[in-house]
Amino acid sequence: MTRRVIIAVEGPHDDAFVAKVLSVAFGLKNILYLRDVPAYWERTIPKVFPANSDGDLRRRVQLPSLLAAENIHVAIVNAGGNADIAQQTADTIKMLPSPPDAVGIVLDADSTIDPVARFEKLQADLRACRLPVPLVIGAVASAPGVPRCGVFVVPDNAHPGTLEDLLLECAEISYPSVLSRALEYVATVEEMQLLAPDLKEFRKPAGRPKATVAAISAILKPGKAMQNTIGDNRWVTQESLLGARLLAFSKFLGELMGSSS
Repeated sequence: MTRRVIIAVEGPHDDAFVAKVLSVAFGLKNILYLRDVPAYWERTIPKVFPANSDGDLRRRVQLPSLLAAENIHVAIVNAGGNADIAQQTADTIKMLPSPPDAVGIVLDADSTIDPVARFEKLQADLRACRLPVPLVIGAVASAPGVPRCGVFVVPDNAHPGTLEDLLLECAEISYPSVLSRALEYVATVEEMQLLAPDLKEFRKPAGRPKATVAAISAILKPGKAMQNTIGDNRWVTQESLLGARLLAFSKFLGELMGSSS
């Protein structure tokens, strides 16, 4: 029997990262062509453009990333930036012919937010959307008659941080020499005689990790978006998945899917 899982994320980098972990750890493959989309997910594919109610041509089309392996289908839903991730998840479920077997949500803690506080806020949002509510951060809850549900707050459910913290741990294994040079480069930014407005983003708590990852990305995929290098290069490998944080994340995904890594 095919298990069907929705994983909601906040942006395209998270989308690419989750897809890569699913591929490396569990052997799922991306569904790239409309002809290969399973009937269960067909209603999640927009039939008109623009698909938003106000006709905004600039807004990203809400198209899930679909992956599949034997007896398991996963849809990664990109809620998009500051969008309400619980509501986006609920709206996706409403499109489906029947409820999925599991619903997972992956959030960034951000560098100034307590992961537990972020989780508690999401619990309230899930209740408001009438979705299953896990009681423990990082765990997958199950109850009769409702989908399994779990929430993982990157980087590790315990500390502030972002996806870039996980990518830097991957780089320590996969690209140690490039990481070393990127760290040296980023360490000199304050000496570059830039104006305060130029450094506004860099001086945010997550600025340096993001800049370091971007510097590595600029070597691996010059001129291309971060999600391209996450998907195509060796950030996530069998070796990097053995790191404590990555291992916890892959185990979470395995429990959500009813699989094991």
